[in-house]
Amino acid sequence: MTITEPTVIAGIMGPIGPVIAVVIQGMALFSFLFAFRFAGQTVGKIHEVISGRGNQLKEAIKGNAQDPNSLRNKAKANLGHTIARSQANIMAEGKKSKTGPMPSRFKRFRAGLVGGGAFGNVEGRLAHYQELANKNKDALTANSLDDLLYAAGGYEKNGHYYNSKGDEIAAWEYKRGKSLYGQNMNAIGSALGYRLYKSQDDKDIGQLRESFRQNAINNQWSDEDATRVWAAATYPYKAQMGSEWYSAPVLQRNAQKQVTGVDFQDIGQEANEGKFGEFSEELHKTRSSFRLSDIRDGDWRAMAAHQDRVQTKLSAGIMPSQEELNNYAKTSEIMDTVTQQMRGSGMLTVSEGGDVSVAGVSAAGQSAIKAMMSDSNRRFGVTHAIDSSGKRSVNERIIYDRAPILAHPSTKPPLTAGQIDTLQQGNVVGKAVVTGDINRTAANV
Repeated sequence: MTITEPTVIAGIMGPIGPVIAVVIQGMALFSFLFAFRFAGQTVGKIHEVISGRGNQLKEAIKGNAQDPNSLRNKAKANLGHTIARSQANIMAEGKKSKTGPMPSRFKRFRAGLVGGGAFGNVEGRLAHYQELANKNKDALTANSLDDLLYAAGGYEKNGHYYNSKGDEIAAWEYKRGKSLYGQNMNAIGSALGYRLYKSQDDKDIGQLRESFRQNAINNQWSDEDATRVWAAATYPYKAQMGSEWYSAPVLQRNAQKQVTGVDFQDIGQEANEGKFGEFSEELHKTRSSFRLSDIRDGDWRAMAAHQDRVQTKLSAGIMPSQEELNNYAKTSEIMDTVTQQMRGSGMLTVSEGGDVSVAGVSAAGQSAIKAMMSDSNRRFGVTHAIDSSGKRSVNERIIYDRAPILAHPSTKPPLTAGQIDTLQQGNVVGKAVVTGDINRTAANV
């Protein structure tokens, strides 16, 4: 006979043994089922904890929703910037340039569709992103922490990383700078603007331009992209360093339309006389005399170089172009305005020995102004043209040789105003127009 667990229990417990045996087996069954339930609840709790921690970790990675530098907000801003940039480029392709032909009907239609309001204020969104980039830059530089800004304006070349000062830096610093302060074109423009603000000499300007060039190549910017980045970098400092604003970049492309380089229309070069004209026109027409003293020495040197170039031609008997003569006249009047204002305020003094002292400008700026004021650099003067009735022209100027006036012996009585006029009008070497006649009542048809 086989002895089973119920038989043993029945022998021990007597008549109620079988009942107890059945109960014990049932309890085993129920405990088995309860174990599954308990395990399920335990696993569920573990899953809940892990999921909660995972969500917390995910939120930690995404960052604070109120922090503009958090991952979520940077991703959102970068996406928004990319969309707005693409829309702005489409709109730019549909605009007629000053000298170019009218865009095709398709490009005009597409630009009208994107810029017609259905997609919102594209320019306003780009301006908003630029404002954010400038705020981030200002917050960093307020604490003299600018290494990452220089990295943000930097570039990668041949497997090496450089900041906007031309210094080679570690890959992690470059990537962190780009991630935080150079993640899009607006941010790069702001970072390059800081580089311009900190520039002290031509070497610094050269490094700024090289950083711009390499960023344009690495990111394959469109012409409109390059214009926007250059504006973001230079326009805020136009009052002090207008020469860079007007030395606008032109992208160089190969046969495959890839950006291979950048040509800067430097206003100091004779080939870019038109750009120098825009620069001098702005100073001549819109800048108040007291604000002219804020100009950095780079702009003064650009003006001095232009005047020297024109005077060299005149001294050699070579007639400059009419545009060069016009710009020479405007630049001379800018210089006269500055010196007169400085003399009146006591900022500029001339000693008996002829030594010039200029206050309120940098040492480099003072040196440039003194050089432009010297007789050797001002052989050819500028004054109003006088007609046969003795009336001075508002629009026209004459450029005359000052040599006869400078040669007047100091032992003789000073020249009278009439004698000076005679010498000026009798030694004309060229004529210029500094503004045009305006018929304000004429219809523009």
